Order: sequence, then C-alpha cells, then structure tokens
Amino acid sequence: LAHIESGQTKWGWKEPNTLVLLPYLMAALPQLQYIHVLRDGRDMAYSQNKNQLRLWGNCVLGRPVDINCPQDALDYWCETHRRLLSVMDQHGHRILLIRLESCIDSTSETITRVIDFLDVKHHGSLETLSQVVSKPPSLRRYRENPRLALSQDQAELFEKLGYQAD
Repeated sequence: LAHIESGQTKWGWKEPNTLVLLPYLMAALPQLQYIHVLRDGRDMAYSQNKNQLRLWGNCVLGRPVDINCPQDALDYWCETHRRLLSVMDQHGHRILLIRLESCIDSTSETITRVIDFLDVKHHGSLETLSQVVSKPPSLRRYRENPRLALSQDQAELFEKLGYQAD
C-alpha cells in the first residue's frame, strides 16, 4: 500500500476491523483516505454479528466482555467511535464519516459527499447510483428491543455523531 502513488486508480476495501487499526494506517499511509460508514450503536448492540466484539472487545474495553450482552456491544461501539473521533482530530481531512441512516434517507446527497471527498469524476446519473442502495431490514432494530442505558459521555458521543440519545 505504501508504494501506491498519488493520482493512481483509487480502490478500497470493506473491513470492519480497519477501525481498530486506523491510527496506524493513517500514520503509515499519508495518501490514505478513509470512509467510515457508521450505524446507530444501539442497532449494532443488537446485531447477530459479534465478530468485532469477540475479537477486540476485551482489548478495546480493557475488561472481559460478554459477546451476548447488548450493553457490552454498545460500550464497545462507543469506545471505538470515541477513538475514531480522536483520529479525526489529527486526520479529519482524510476521513469521511457517513451514517448508514443518511445513506438510506438522503442517498443522492450521500453519494455526492463520497464523490466530492474522493475527488473523482462521475459521468452517470446519481439516480442510477442511488438504486444500488437498499435499506437493510434490521435498520433501527433497537426500537424493538429493550432500551439500553447510555452514560452521559455516551449520550454526548451519540449527539456528536448525529444520533439522538433518547
């Protein structure tokens, strides 16, 4: 990756674990642009996919975690996103944060943000690109589950990330 020159074809990968390694990647790869699609942490707390919590939970939270505990999953989400904001303080111009809910609710505007961020030319219609985006059936699943407790710090983090901490 370090040998890719500026101006070459852009490419990417979808790897959720990148978030844990992001500070190191940003430091090692000065041309790296990172797009982080986040989803409401309460939705993630009720996800059946426990891979990140299982792999990184103990390390990130500094304590044992129960991968079947939604509160532990929420705590993990909050801590990783606190760390993301810290990396953004240093490399903000190279990081684009997009909420999944915005991809669904404002698809064309979100696609335009990505195109502008990457400084790429797009000659097709936004409408055509927008048709690729579909709403996952599990979106806002947290509303159908027991309410999770947010600490004051977590509530402030939610607000910073564009979510209502209700």
